[in-house]
Amino acid sequence: MHPAQLCKVYFVRLFQFGELSFFPSTVCFDETTGLFSKSPRGRPSKPGELPRKHQVTLKSKNSVNLDSFGRVDAAHFISDLVRSYPWLSTSFKLKNAECEARAHPGEHIPYDAGNGYWKSRLGESFEAYRHFVATGVDPLKPTPKTKTPKTPKTPKTPTAPHKTPNAPNAPNAPTKRPAATSPSFLPEVAFEQQPTPKKYKVTSIPAVDLQDNRMVCSSRALKNYLRTHSDGNWVANPHLKQARAESLSTTKARADDHIKKVITEWALSTREGERFLQAADLHAGEFTIDRIRSRNGDSGGLNCIWNLYFMPFRENSIFGERDSDSKRAYVGETAWRVASDAHARFNRDNEKAYNWLSFEKEAAGLMMQ
Repeated sequence: MHPAQLCKVYFVRLFQFGELSFFPSTVCFDETTGLFSKSPRGRPSKPGELPRKHQVTLKSKNSVNLDSFGRVDAAHFISDLVRSYPWLSTSFKLKNAECEARAHPGEHIPYDAGNGYWKSRLGESFEAYRHFVATGVDPLKPTPKTKTPKTPKTPKTPTAPHKTPNAPNAPNAPTKRPAATSPSFLPEVAFEQQPTPKKYKVTSIPAVDLQDNRMVCSSRALKNYLRTHSDGNWVANPHLKQARAESLSTTKARADDHIKKVITEWALSTREGERFLQAADLHAGEFTIDRIRSRNGDSGGLNCIWNLYFMPFRENSIFGERDSDSKRAYVGETAWRVASDAHARFNRDNEKAYNWLSFEKEAAGLMMQ
């Protein structure tokens, strides 16, 4: 057999006699030092590792006929074996063994350091083994690559020296050639001026009822969904998902906008969301959750539900990241007034509690510019 398959056929003793004793990889936790020690299988122990004395005996319940053992039999046999020895499962990794060792200090907890390699293509390996015994040919052995012979390069024929019409054909006479960028050798092409790209405009202003229906805060079903969400009350605190202080600014921005993802999931996965999109004259895949007062605008828009709006993709790309009169006309006076009042209320209530010493360094840097 090919050496890569020998580790799989190593388990033939378990299939043939129903029992196999070997030394698996183990991990042990020491309470006095608080450290883990490991004993890898297949090589001698190094300083600081456990001696390979933890022998494990696997026993199979069902007998196996090696003459007909194949892929289907291997699958059933492995599933029965994993039920008896859960640490042979592919999902049982070193981290799981360390958790078990921490719970049972001083015990040697075995785990499969080969990530279940012996189980992959196990039935195919036995079929190939029987084929090898019968024919002497290993079907799993990779065929050697044959290199194609290189064709010899043909020698280049020498070219005749360049002749100029008004110069003697002398070996040391320099030949004059016209410059490649000479205007007399370039064809005259009349380049047409490319038209300037068109600036898309909003096709039409939605009706008043559509403007109101597209407001996030207009749906009682959506507000109830956000209040009772498994993450917490998104209405009271739209910043339940927080990024770490050392995270990138883009990661923090995505965490701040996570409420938009929660609202989108409600619209696409619930019956109430489907009816909401119908009332707003929107379809799945053609809308985004946008801020009425933009984050980069003059007001610094918030992520609260009173400043969020179901906006079609095309219009959202037209308005950009700034507040404008066209966007105010599109979302409607009701949505614009609610968003503006929410921002004013936030500033009024939080101004007294803000610690302005945190702005001192930034202000000093701006004054030095």
